[in-house]
Amino acid sequence: MNRFLRSQFAHYVLWALLLLVFVVVRPRPWSPLFLSLFGLTMALGIGLMWRSHLESVASKRAFATWQARMQSLAPAMDVDDDGHLYEWLDPPQWEAVFSELERVPRGSRSLRQAMGVVAPESLA
Repeated sequence: MNRFLRSQFAHYVLWALLLLVFVVVRPRPWSPLFLSLFGLTMALGIGLMWRSHLESVASKRAFATWQARMQSLAPAMDVDDDGHLYEWLDPPQWEAVFSELERVPRGSRSLRQAMGVVAPESLA
């Protein structure tokens, strides 16, 4: 339950409910209720935008880190990458793939074999 309350979905639900209350109650313009509901709605909306921005920055940073590590460990790509290779596996699975690649000598590394060991269904 605590995980749900911290999720972005819960944040959107709260914001939508607040908008709905604002539309249904229809407070008199510039009344304290109007200003309170309007202020809360704007604050939650700005909070959602900020949270989305932070998550976007974090995902771009994670992708850049993954890409740098991928290029250092598997310079010869033997897997067809359509630009979405990063999305094929979850971060723990990628860590296992990288560990598998690090165990193999540099000249005989194969991303396809490492992915096949960790997640054979990803290559199907």
